[in-house]
Amino acid sequence: MLEVSISKKIKLTYDFMGNVPPVEADATQLRQIILNLITNASEAISATARGSGEITLAIGVMECDREYLSAAISDEEPAAGTYSYLEVRDTGAGMDEATLAKVFDPFFSTKFTGRGLGMAAARGIVQNHDGCISVDSSPQRTSFHVLLPRAVFDKEVLDTNGFSAEGIKGLKVLAVDDEPEILAIIENLLTHHGCHVLTADKGSEALEIINRH
Repeated sequence: MLEVSISKKIKLTYDFMGNVPPVEADATQLRQIILNLITNASEAISATARGSGEITLAIGVMECDREYLSAAISDEEPAAGTYSYLEVRDTGAGMDEATLAKVFDPFFSTKFTGRGLGMAAARGIVQNHDGCISVDSSPQRTSFHVLLPRAVFDKEVLDTNGFSAEGIKGLKVLAVDDEPEILAIIENLLTHHGCHVLTADKGSEALEIINRH
């Protein structure tokens, strides 16, 4: 999808670091951010005299202190710690200081009327995930950096509340999800751990099952 969203004169490359910590996020919203950043980068390169260049999509992990995070765009200053990052950089003309200062403002756009909601929406999505976003630009180089906090899965908390794998054997469990693939994964996982699993793909069906059991 990314390949067909950019000009044929532009090369799209990937720079993925290994062992990047997982994040808790809405996958659809993250795809929206990636597509928006890639599309903007393509338009920035296409607007140059040469009309060709390179876009890089990078994923990695970094330790961020408060000083570094204070320079990023966020309504609340995120806590220092480990962040997984998503970066989109391009070899377009770059942005001047006036444009950089407004790039995340609602309705601001350097394009024709009716555009400009993309970066404000991206900022909102990132902040809703307790992350932050920054932009750095110079002639022939612009980089958008999305930082998302590492997801923490505390096994001790799960065990304390009786949800250890051993503790759920023999339980009757109702799993509800409108995505068949997700429902199948949940059912297989719980069955593997000894549960008797009932499934429903909508709320009304779930209520019927609850009444019957």
